[in-house]
Amino acid sequence: MDATPIPDSTGHLQFAVNVFRDITERKRGEDTARFAAAASRLLSESLDVETTLQQIANLAVPVLADWCVVDLADNNSVRRIALAHVDPSRVTLARELQERYPEDPEATAGLVQFPG
Repeated sequence: MDATPIPDSTGHLQFAVNVFRDITERKRGEDTARFAAAASRLLSESLDVETTLQQIANLAVPVLADWCVVDLADNNSVRRIALAHVDPSRVTLARELQERYPEDPEATAGLVQFPG
């Protein structure tokens, strides 16, 4: 915000002009750049794929998203590698749902059909 005082003829403050600028896009760009730098650092620090991807999912929430899931599809199977949500109770619910309703390897659509 920029504020400019406007005095009257005697020099006393008569009013001020305030200018507000929407910095949403600039802020989003800065957040994205910080995320990319931190994710690059995490990727270079460890060879443990699962730990690294969980750290990156945790980094993405809530900076870039409210929810982040990383599933790995390989040979008609799906394995959840990382899961993060702004509400920790949703993480628990998502894990329960994954256990209750696992990906069907015989499905004709979905992640198991992704060419990998």
